[in-house]
Amino acid sequence: MYAYPLIADHGLICDLQTAALVTTDGEIDRFCTPRLDTPSVFASLLDREQGGRFRIAPPPRR
Repeated sequence: MYAYPLIADHGLICDLQTAALVTTDGEIDRFCTPRLDTPSVFASLLDREQGGRFRIAPPPRR
């Protein structure tokens, strides 16, 4: 099982229409689009294994 990041390690990106919770390492844990009241696209905040997530990071070193 994957470890969940602390809620203190998240930031909120919002434009008053959509919102995303982003961890300090660049992983998007929760994202609702096209409005805040729609179901989330990524929900690893709720289910780390099957909730889905997206990560922005450099490629691993070889």
